[in-house]
Amino acid sequence: MRGKGSTHSRRRAAGLVALLATGAAWTSPAQAQLRSFELGAGGWFIDNLQADGVALRTDIRDGRSGLRKGLFLLLCDRRSVKAVFSLRASGPLQGRLVSGQGVASLRFSAGAGQVGDARHMAGLTVAEGGSFELADLLPDQTGSLMVIPRELLSGKTQVTLTLTESTRVDSFSKPQVIQLKVNRDQDATAQLTDFQTSCILLQRFTPKS
Repeated sequence: MRGKGSTHSRRRAAGLVALLATGAAWTSPAQAQLRSFELGAGGWFIDNLQADGVALRTDIRDGRSGLRKGLFLLLCDRRSVKAVFSLRASGPLQGRLVSGQGVASLRFSAGAGQVGDARHMAGLTVAEGGSFELADLLPDQTGSLMVIPRELLSGKTQVTLTLTESTRVDSFSKPQVIQLKVNRDQDATAQLTDFQTSCILLQRFTPKS
């Protein structure tokens, strides 16, 4: 028998899928609030989270001024992969006020002005100050956000995120489009590869519950 938590998760996921069906999760920059940031200018770093997790982190910098704005993290444990976009903070969103939930679309391209061929979907949790977290959209999509290191390793240098909230307390008044320029040198390639390999091994050898 499935627990109430599983049923709730699936109902929430179904609601998010319904939101996608309206086309709300893909909005042109002209229809949304647009922000530009840069990832990787200060380097990419791997952190081992004890024996059961690994993190890849890099600074978030303003797309125009180059000033540091926060921290971008990819977090992998034995059961999930998450992406955290943390403004004015140094880590994940635990303990911070959640202001809304919804869905995000990700498109990857080889440069500015290009549109990615595929749209990837993720669940969205928004915290105060504009920070947010991306996670698997559906309960059976464990590890779907591994698309991020995979696409970056394939040579993509531009990520376009469209964030749409389905439940809102006091956050985005309309969809947000965030354009990320990704700096990726030889060292970044090595760190992305290490993270991807470590995450695959963690999840492949997780004992079945």
